[in-house]
Amino acid sequence: MEPPARPTEPTPVDDPEKKHKRRIYNRNMMRHYAQERKDEKQWLQAQVQRLETELATERGRGVLGWKDVSAALRDALADTNADHANLRAAIHRCRVVLDTMRHWVVSNTGPQACLDPHVTTWRHVSLSANPTARRLGQQWITQRMLVQSDAIFRNFPAPCAPFDDFEIAFSDEGGEYKSTQRAQFELPASTVNVVEACHEHLRHLLCLTHLPKSSSELERFKHVRMHRAVATFGETINLVCGDFHPTPTRWVVVAQQVLTDEHLDDALAMWRQKNRRIWYDVTTDASAGALVCRIVHWTPNAVMAGGGAVSFDQEVSNWFVDFTAASPTPPSTAAKQTFFRQRGAAFGSELHRMAVAHVQQGSRAVDDA
Repeated sequence: MEPPARPTEPTPVDDPEKKHKRRIYNRNMMRHYAQERKDEKQWLQAQVQRLETELATERGRGVLGWKDVSAALRDALADTNADHANLRAAIHRCRVVLDTMRHWVVSNTGPQACLDPHVTTWRHVSLSANPTARRLGQQWITQRMLVQSDAIFRNFPAPCAPFDDFEIAFSDEGGEYKSTQRAQFELPASTVNVVEACHEHLRHLLCLTHLPKSSSELERFKHVRMHRAVATFGETINLVCGDFHPTPTRWVVVAQQVLTDEHLDDALAMWRQKNRRIWYDVTTDASAGALVCRIVHWTPNAVMAGGGAVSFDQEVSNWFVDFTAASPTPPSTAAKQTFFRQRGAAFGSELHRMAVAHVQQGSRAVDDA
């Protein structure tokens, strides 16, 4: 006989509090999902608006018309043609400079790599009228003299300051001479423009003070300038000068006479010239509280405009030497040379003394102001 079935237990009725909590949870989740869908919809609408704005902008630009394209191509072609013309002009200028320099090299063959100041072929200079070649020549001449400056002042030292020595050496034949002046003097340490002080000394040394500075100083470009005039003693001054400041305590000014210059007009070319070379070296002397200026001024016999050296008697008259005052009878060549050395040294030293006095006075006047 089967056992009787057990009665089914009644399902417990849910707790009302749990049902209330479940209802609140479901409601909150539905609100969260609804907010997410709302935020997503707003983001999508913003993206649509942005893309529509970009599309409208792109459509507004449109495609260039053929006239606009043609005008742009025409302008580009004009620019290209202008660049091409400029390049062809530059090529022509370079060829002119190359031909000029080739001619210069041919006419100055065999330069000697020597620092002997008495070697003339090594330092023979000329300047072309072509602007580019001219500036190259000016820079080459002055840069070369800057490189030589240390050897020059080593070969021609000045033992003390102040110092002034003027030597004249004659050739074996006695018809030509070379003079070398080496000097040293001091400038105030507060000198404002050392380079200009050197050029003022140079103008006085070459007797150019009768001319305005603006009329004798020409062609200033970067570190280069030209002194061009006729001195009071009847000589064409055509110096290319270089101004350098190689170290904070050193200044170098160099000058070289240009014997062959295509810019030299007939009025200046008719006078005699001297292939002079000048070096100025200014350094700061902290112990003396001053600037020490050293000078080497090398000058050979004058040459005529048409070529050939000026005779000794003509040179004598240029230096204001009167042999008849020294002796009633015609002096010998040796006596002429001795007298010429004495008068030449006295004259050159006096010019240097006046030049130094002027430069020092000008520097002090600036200091007092």
